[in-house]
Amino acid sequence: MKAEKSISLVVNLRQSLNEGNLEKVQQILNTLFKSIPYTLWQKENEHFYHAIIHLIFKLLGIYVDSEVQTSDGRMDALVRLEKYVYCFEFKMDESAEKALAQIEKKGYLTPYLHQGKICVGIGVNFSKEEKRVKEFLWKEF
Repeated sequence: MKAEKSISLVVNLRQSLNEGNLEKVQQILNTLFKSIPYTLWQKENEHFYHAIIHLIFKLLGIYVDSEVQTSDGRMDALVRLEKYVYCFEFKMDESAEKALAQIEKKGYLTPYLHQGKICVGIGVNFSKEEKRVKEFLWKEF
């Protein structure tokens, strides 16, 4: 991947998160995952994808915190931006619906609802076979 395209991807990813364009976020994440050589894909699991996403967001200068504990459990990732608070829940070969239901059931976004920001839960299902984000669902709380 050429440097110009990489820069364009990161700018687009940051802009998409800031604008709430989550369809574009999924597309860009899948583009990045497909750029990883197949020899690096060994024994990947949910944590493999989670770590990559965490690093991408950190390198973009986006506030991201992983394994955030609440009174009812632990959300996989929390992203805080000027207008949005995103709660990500990751699954591997399960369903994004299950991940989104977990966010709602456990009330992961409850501590952030009073901040005057748009709070969005995002359920992400990774496919080990396809090596990509297979499902990406979200709901505003």
